[in-house]
Amino acid sequence: MASATRTKSAAKNAEKAAGNKKSAVRKTANARQRAHKKRLAESSKTMKLVWRHATCRVRHTRNYISTSWSHIEIEVLTPKGAPLPITETGYKSHFLDEDILQAAGGPVAFFTA
Repeated sequence: MASATRTKSAAKNAEKAAGNKKSAVRKTANARQRAHKKRLAESSKTMKLVWRHATCRVRHTRNYISTSWSHIEIEVLTPKGAPLPITETGYKSHFLDEDILQAAGGPVAFFTA
């Protein structure tokens, strides 16, 4: 009987250790994800664009996926979610090479071209 109790106790301890290890891995992954989002937010540049009746936020994030690769977004702020010629939902996200974006004159010029 004592042997069975020790076996159950050992199994519970092993389960607890495995759970703690999974929790630590999850916490580490979440910390890395938060750090990545913080770096992106710090490297983002936000601009305002008024197109006809719509006020938009244009966000440009350099080196988003890798060096010289940009992510640009446009979102209609007012009236909320109003359609634009480039999006029916009021939001558009686009990835492109930094050189192409600069050749277009920047993110606002890219969206208005």
